[in-house]
Amino acid sequence: MSTKDGWRGRFFEDFAVGDVFQHPLGRTVTEADEVWFCNLMTSPNQLHFNKDYASRTQFGRAAVNAPFTNALVTGLSVSDISQNGINVEWTEIKVPNPLFVGETVYADSEVLEVTFTRRSDGSEPLGAYDSSAPPVIITGIAKPQDTDDRLGIFIDKPIKVRISDGDGFETTMDVLMSEGYEYSFEADPGTYTITATCPGYLSFTYTNVVINEDTVLPDITLMAGALLGRSAISVLDIGYLIKFYNVTGIKPEDEASVADLNGDGAVDFNDIIIIVRNVGKIAGEINKQ
Repeated sequence: MSTKDGWRGRFFEDFAVGDVFQHPLGRTVTEADEVWFCNLMTSPNQLHFNKDYASRTQFGRAAVNAPFTNALVTGLSVSDISQNGINVEWTEIKVPNPLFVGETVYADSEVLEVTFTRRSDGSEPLGAYDSSAPPVIITGIAKPQDTDDRLGIFIDKPIKVRISDGDGFETTMDVLMSEGYEYSFEADPGTYTITATCPGYLSFTYTNVVINEDTVLPDITLMAGALLGRSAISVLDIGYLIKFYNVTGIKPEDEASVADLNGDGAVDFNDIIIIVRNVGKIAGEINKQ
């Protein structure tokens, strides 16, 4: 089973003047939307909640509160515009036509200007980097979980670490205990996703990692017991481990090796203790955004 990166939104370098983004989602306005929004605003304008009053206006029926329209259009744009940032200013907002309950809103956005600004603390915006900068060496640690000395992990099957940028760059390497579980890549400065996987262990993913010469990556620790390759450890994994209980002389290529959680060449009570401790754990993911 291969893991595909989901849509991560755009960063500073992904915008160019003249770009038009047709946002993928539409939203039908309901009466509940209008009632709740008026309540949140404490708005006393009867045009938005008094049908009798509204029927005697130029619109002939209740119209949706205009700030709701603005908020809705902003929300529809987030996946293309501000998923990795914040909206800091609205200017020249116009509502040329009323919006009514039951109508569906779609939106698009045009890039009129692209301006690089630093954050208030002087740091660069997330994902912003100098594309002319030379490649950097990315190093980190990806290891199996630590256990007590009696159960100690001795595993030396490779942990696969994959780094990708969502734009076609992807590379994978095997990380071994004999090499201190250290991984090292050369890549251009940019924003990446780093994923670590190992048979029998929960995967771990860092998303939106901005890589430059000053980046220090936290250690990745994989939790033992995901024998069925799912995103959580459950009693089903324990049942699968028992299938190989008391098998000894296990080699890395053997089917039973996935159940040998401490890598001592046998599936025994120590492996059961490890997996029982981890029941309920889920695959890790940290969004560095």
